[in-house]
Amino acid sequence: MNADVPHDSQRPSQDDEQWLLSQIKQQPSRLRAKRMGRVINRLMAQRGYGQIEAAGELEHAWRELVGDLLADATRVGRIYRGNLIVEVSDPSARQQLHFEQSRILKQLRARFPQLKIRGLSIRS
Repeated sequence: MNADVPHDSQRPSQDDEQWLLSQIKQQPSRLRAKRMGRVINRLMAQRGYGQIEAAGELEHAWRELVGDLLADATRVGRIYRGNLIVEVSDPSARQQLHFEQSRILKQLRARFPQLKIRGLSIRS
């Protein structure tokens, strides 16, 4: 006979087996059900879909804040280290943005507090 296989006399009784099983500490499963909303929010954040939507809203708000004439001469870019990058097509648009920068920032911060915009970075 194989020495590894216990004989009937060596096997624990059913009560002993139950007691032994109760002593084993169960590790919580890593595979827990997660709420679908959390999964979708995390996926959207990882893929950047939220930023795309916010960028569209920001472009629309930009046109409302600066007016059609200045909006046509500028292009709103991304936010880098708290600065909203704005590209301008001509020096007069750049100067106009500098004059209105504090008003624009105040209104952008009020409208988009989650973006935490600290300043404008105006580029040609």
